[in-house]
Amino acid sequence: MGSDTESATPRPGVPVRGSTSGRPVMAALDLLGRRWALRILWELHQTPAGFRELQRRCERMSSSVLSTRLGELTEARLLA
Repeated sequence: MGSDTESATPRPGVPVRGSTSGRPVMAALDLLGRRWALRILWELHQTPAGFRELQRRCERMSSSVLSTRLGELTEARLLA
């Protein structure tokens, strides 16, 4: 994996990868800059999908990465 700041869901007020300021925008950029995060949001923006369908749409994404990203995006309230 990486350091703890890379594996934890970024939160405002807490230093994140690339910044120690804790500013909300830096937390958002850290989360959205993670591999597959934007692709997941893109795939779900118009058409909901279950786990397997979303994995199929994203082609090469492993189930563990998909599960991690879905958890992070849900925790950040970008997904319900």
